[in-house]
Amino acid sequence: MRRSFTVLAFLVAAPITTLTYAQDWISNHREDEARWAKKTGLSTFTIHRLWRSTSHFADEQDDDSQIELLDVTSLSQRNQILLVTSAGEPRCLTLTVFSKAAGFLKVWNESQTPDGHGFCENLGIPARFKVSERAIEVVVARERLGPRSSHADVAHFPYHWTGKTYFVGEKQSTTEFIPQR
Repeated sequence: MRRSFTVLAFLVAAPITTLTYAQDWISNHREDEARWAKKTGLSTFTIHRLWRSTSHFADEQDDDSQIELLDVTSLSQRNQILLVTSAGEPRCLTLTVFSKAAGFLKVWNESQTPDGHGFCENLGIPARFKVSERAIEVVVARERLGPRSSHADVAHFPYHWTGKTYFVGEKQSTTEFIPQR
C-alpha cells in the first residue's frame, strides 16, 4: 500500500511541479522584459517580440533563455539594435541584430563560431562580447594550453558590418587564466 501511495504521489506532483517551473520561466521573462523596457525605452511588447524571434523553442514555457543585453545605442548610427541572450548549461550566447528602420527586421543572428562551436562557457570562463561602432566581438575559451596548464587559449571573433549583414573577421587568440572551481 505504501509503495502505491508513493507512486501515486509522484504521478500527481510531477505535472504540478513541471507546470510551476514553466510558469516561473514565463514570469521571469516578463520581469526581464519590464526591466529592459525601463532601460531602453522600448515597449515590453517589442522586447517580447524581439526575444521570441531569437528563441530556439516553439513554446516559451520551455525557453530558459535570458536577455543579457539589449543595446539600443552602440549600433544606432546604422539604426540597429543588438540583443544578446544566454541559455542552457553551460551558458551559451546568441547575438542578434535588428534593423529599427525595417520594423525590427532581423539583420543578423549568430550563436556559434565559424568552426561550429557554440558561444559557450568553457573551462569556467564565460563567453563574452564587446560592442563598438566598428565591430561586435565575441570572446570564447577554446581549450587548455596543455593537459596541466592553468591557462586557456581564448579566441576573439570580430564581426564587421558589410552594409547588408555582419561577417566574421580574422580570429585573434590570447591566453587567459582558468579560474579555480
